[in-house]
Amino acid sequence: MKKLASYNHHIITSTNHFIILFSLSFLLFTSCNAPNKQEVTQTDITIRTDSLFVPTGNAELDSLLQLAAVAPVDTNLARLYKNIANIYEYNDLDLAKEYCWKLKNLSEKLNWNKGLYYFAINYQVLLNREGLTDSALVVLNEALELAKKEKDEIIIASLQASIGSIYMSLDLCEKALEYYLESIAVLEKNDPNNSLGNVYYMMCQLYAQMMSTDKAIEYGEKAIHLHPDNQYAFYSLAIAYGVIHQYEKAKFYFVEALK
Repeated sequence: MKKLASYNHHIITSTNHFIILFSLSFLLFTSCNAPNKQEVTQTDITIRTDSLFVPTGNAELDSLLQLAAVAPVDTNLARLYKNIANIYEYNDLDLAKEYCWKLKNLSEKLNWNKGLYYFAINYQVLLNREGLTDSALVVLNEALELAKKEKDEIIIASLQASIGSIYMSLDLCEKALEYYLESIAVLEKNDPNNSLGNVYYMMCQLYAQMMSTDKAIEYGEKAIHLHPDNQYAFYSLAIAYGVIHQYEKAKFYFVEALK
């Protein structure tokens, strides 16, 4: 029982890492394929509540805050809000949430759905950090319904993988597997943001958690083949071998992960 509890702790910790990593890969893809900026029908610069810049001492954050204080009200401002929220995520969850909501409200005003996906992916990470998994699922499912209406397969797959990882952290393995498989079906055909490898290593951990070790090893090896420099892929495969007591192999892959 102690071994199982320790194993489940590894799963939950790694799942939280996956939620963040997968979200980042999704955001990287969508930012690289961003549409031309859309503007609200009003002149140039609009006075906003964040127009008074107060230095924080963080050079990167201060630069973004300065830009946001004078930026035209368009999708580039929404992206600034997203980037500011990402930085605040590590030191001030309340401010991170505030800028996520600025992103959401502006995206709705601009009728810019991609901004709503940004919001969902960012905000669910913050909710997960607080252990509010039910709320995170609500946010992701709302975004998923919008993506389905737009028939955007890549965003659908990205959101499904994030939802699957939350179900996995809740030990709802069959539900997690359902979402992962739906995500993989799309990503294996078209994986522009290289997120497939991340889903593979989480599938490795999920199958290990379900004691389907052959499947776990299969997906762990797929993850390493796809991303041989991803430490979490080696980590996941090490866990899978540990479950079936092949400790030398487990040790080998743990050492590779450490490298």
